[in-house]
Amino acid sequence: MNLEKWIGEYVVNLQLCPFAGGTLKDKKWTSFEIDFKDYRSIEHTFYAFLKEEHAVIDSYFLTSEQLIKWEDFLFFMHFLEELVAEVEAFQSIKIVGFHPDYKHADVESEQVHYSNRAPWPLFQLLHSEDVRNRTKLMDIERVLEANVETLNGYTIEALQIKLDDCKR
Repeated sequence: MNLEKWIGEYVVNLQLCPFAGGTLKDKKWTSFEIDFKDYRSIEHTFYAFLKEEHAVIDSYFLTSEQLIKWEDFLFFMHFLEELVAEVEAFQSIKIVGFHPDYKHADVESEQVHYSNRAPWPLFQLLHSEDVRNRTKLMDIERVLEANVETLNGYTIEALQIKLDDCKR
């Protein structure tokens, strides 16, 4: 799994996330392969993220080939959201999911689903404070509009080839 290639060649090159390039360049991310049936290990990884110094790591990526089924992925996303709810008073966490078959609700353009597609199932954990600090000077609606424009400029086949290239 070449997560760095996906971040750089897919997310950054398509400009889907305005601060992914800095996170990648500064190596302020880490990833963990998880066994989604090993809840104790998942909780340990989650709580390690809560304790992480923001200046050192701002993104944790949790990956699992076991979550290739969309239903399993959604179930696990719900599990992570419950973990976040348990610690909400302690610290606010943002979870972003990426999946090979990701589907946004109520979206007409098939290409737009590719904003949250990755070659493998994965979850990005972010500290909400970091997200707020980074986005307070940008027009988020404009970023989302730009993503739609960018993705609609590609065919489905071209976007899928970009994703598949990240597997190599």
